[in-house]
Amino acid sequence: MLRERTIERSKPRRRPPIDSGQRGWTRRELSALVEPSRNEDGNIRYDLFEDGGKPGLFVLIEEWASVDQTRHHEHSAHIRHFHANGDKNVETRTSRMF
Repeated sequence: MLRERTIERSKPRRRPPIDSGQRGWTRRELSALVEPSRNEDGNIRYDLFEDGGKPGLFVLIEEWASVDQTRHHEHSAHIRHFHANGDKNVETRTSRMF
């Protein structure tokens, strides 16, 4: 199963515009998810990209061997940590499964 997640913080309605410090912090927090996710059972691919034309737009491409392993990943400690600490810098999030 392949999943693409897009994470963005831009043109917020109530939040101040993202600055390079926030973008760097978000990049570091998202980057910290890569290795632990790649080491999980069932992970085939876990890659992080930032759109060069739109700083602050990050894309995670994930591929898992099964839906059950994807669900297990969503409840792993490093993902829970990001949701508890990193979500404050996320304006929008989309997810597509293939």
